[in-house]
Amino acid sequence: MVKWYHTALWRRGSWFESRSGSASTRPSASLSTSYYAEEKQPERTSDASESKAETKMWYIYILECKDGKLYTGITDNLERRFEEHSTKKGGHYTKCNAPIKILYSEHFANVFDAAKREKQIKGWTRKKKLALGKENLVLRTQL
Repeated sequence: MVKWYHTALWRRGSWFESRSGSASTRPSASLSTSYYAEEKQPERTSDASESKAETKMWYIYILECKDGKLYTGITDNLERRFEEHSTKKGGHYTKCNAPIKILYSEHFANVFDAAKREKQIKGWTRKKKLALGKENLVLRTQL
């Protein structure tokens, strides 16, 4: 039963009548209704799950598709994700436009930095993305 429902029944006075059949078994008035509204947070069991998340590498990648357009994405396993795109199980765009190759990839220690970089690259022009793929530092700084 949902906790707020308990509180609503308590306030109406029908909680204990519906549970035991009589109001005489009602506990003392010192029982706070806020007990039912409180949410208890789960306790952390160990730091093992945190250490796994910290050691997991995240990647951003740029794919070149058959139609000549570029697709930018993020993943934790680059080879698996490219295979998903190739077998049309990946992103919506690559289901219709199969990827040819990975033009560029970059790795990060956490998902937040990778997502931030992905958003930055998605805002770039095609010319700048291609320069990143060719690793042309001079052209990239001029754009």
